[in-house]
Amino acid sequence: MANPRARRHTQPTPPPARGWWTDLPPRLVLRTEGLAALVASVVAYSLTGHSWWLFLCAFLLPDLGLLAYFISRRAGAWGYNITHNTVLPVVWGLWIWRQGPLAQADLWMPALWLAHVGWDRLLGFGLKYHPDFKATHLQKV
Repeated sequence: MANPRARRHTQPTPPPARGWWTDLPPRLVLRTEGLAALVASVVAYSLTGHSWWLFLCAFLLPDLGLLAYFISRRAGAWGYNITHNTVLPVVWGLWIWRQGPLAQADLWMPALWLAHVGWDRLLGFGLKYHPDFKATHLQKV
């Protein structure tokens, strides 16, 4: 019977893979994702044929979620996070796209929404934690 306390001879674990992709700081990767979302949604908006004045005027509409901070920090974080995540505009856009060519003129709304979220991510604004407005999933704002 082998002694359970005896040291087992194991192979050392190999060092993690190295390369340019492993040396990138996560903040840079997350901001680059924001840029990609912004560019893709601006391209999608341009394909709808709607006015760029509409884009500029409606660009800040998702920030209306911040009004929930007048209720409480928890409600404010919830309101901000609902209006500043990528899932809802992407799902809405895919649903509209699935409806066919006549409905695709309405793609401007989710495209504009996703552009706003991408812009915020590019600037370093992330989803909020309720104890502190500056506490985000990206960094301290």
